[in-house]
Amino acid sequence: MLAIKNKTMLNLGILYIACIAGILPTYFIDDIKIFRPTRALGEISFYSYLNNLLSKNKKAPDTSISEPETAESASTKNKVATQTKKNIATTSPNQAQTAPFNNVIEGDQHLQNFFKALKNKGRDGKPVKVLHYGDSIIAGDGIASTVRLRLQKEFGNGGPGFYVAGMDPRWMRRGDVKVTRKGEWDIFTILFGGNQGRYGLGGIVATTLKAGEILINHPIPNHQLGRQFEMYTQTPKTAQPLSLEINGQAVEFTHKITHSSFTQWVYSSPDPIIQIKIKVTELKFEIYGAVTEFSEGVTWETTAVVGVSSGSFKNLGPTQFEEQLIARAPDLVVLMIGGNELGHGGLYEANGKSYKDSYISALKKVRGNSKADCLIISPLDQAYMTEDGQITSKPTMSKAVQFQKEVSAEAGCAFWNSWRFMGGVNSYSKWLNQGLAWTDLMHYTEKGQQIIGNGLFEALISGYRNFEKSN
Repeated sequence: MLAIKNKTMLNLGILYIACIAGILPTYFIDDIKIFRPTRALGEISFYSYLNNLLSKNKKAPDTSISEPETAESASTKNKVATQTKKNIATTSPNQAQTAPFNNVIEGDQHLQNFFKALKNKGRDGKPVKVLHYGDSIIAGDGIASTVRLRLQKEFGNGGPGFYVAGMDPRWMRRGDVKVTRKGEWDIFTILFGGNQGRYGLGGIVATTLKAGEILINHPIPNHQLGRQFEMYTQTPKTAQPLSLEINGQAVEFTHKITHSSFTQWVYSSPDPIIQIKIKVTELKFEIYGAVTEFSEGVTWETTAVVGVSSGSFKNLGPTQFEEQLIARAPDLVVLMIGGNELGHGGLYEANGKSYKDSYISALKKVRGNSKADCLIISPLDQAYMTEDGQITSKPTMSKAVQFQKEVSAEAGCAFWNSWRFMGGVNSYSKWLNQGLAWTDLMHYTEKGQQIIGNGLFEALISGYRNFEKSN
């Protein structure tokens, strides 16, 4: 009996060593990286979990995307939900202070070029272009879609602008464009890494494992996307790596621009673009994103990666990202991150140096050497439940906002204090009681996001009106 047990243990040991020996090479050889267990456990399962979580929560709106739920967070949510029911009975729907101060963009003198472009409704035959980087708070597009629609109503619809080829409704959405992929694809992001700095302008890359297709249209049937279409891809190894169909008709790209680290494919359409199909035949062909736009108006281009913090932007390769940023030539770059790093050690420092250094590094990355104006938006309030059942702002919230404001002044960027707009300290509790926030104590409902988006628009348009009076 002992001999059988020893033999079994020996066989298990051999199997364990064999598994390790088989797995290790996948982390050193790119050609077999698709077999990495963390690829399945990290990227695929992570996003599948988000999708399952959303589908199970029937009350969750399509625009609300959260982080994965743990047993601890689920317990907290149950306690919060119970406490909220008690609070709602004694809380007036008008008690949340959604605008407790003069809602302005601080340092809006740094937005003069953006305001000038708005006044002209574009420049050089291009729309006014805004690149908005962020995490799960904007991944559902609730905040961005609100400010986008209001700006476009005021200054014209410039189209969706830039969007990532790796967009997937399970973890990122845009209200103005829909991307569907067919075939086998690998998706890498700056959060998980795995693609040696090649993530493109949006921090997400889609790579073909076999021949595949990308379908692009508007969520509203027969809605126009623009008159110019572009693709940002890796430099091709074959003569015809992809083909293009516009509105069901096969067409040739008007021209392509070969940069040192990527290729920019361009098609100018004589008619409004309704539907786009790209067939990709080159294997392991990296596609970073696409552009559809009109010649004037405004685009507000959200490029969100769920879970990112300031440190995640280090994964963006310097050359490729910089080249794509210059090629896109945005008029304004917006950065709204911070909710995922409220435990950062630098937030406990008196001067916050290590946190500010990390944030400045991310800001420099997304702004690059472009001529774009920049706007920093503070993180929204996040909370935790105390032992006596009170829902209180996380202790580092005020420091995160303060240090980001200091960074904006040092970097020559405008700053919108969205935390103060909400009501500041302990505002999450008030928003939760009115159905404007979720019981995970981190994210906001569709209605809550719309209030934030409207607040951002009002602050921007206020700054623009002042610019208009003096010019």
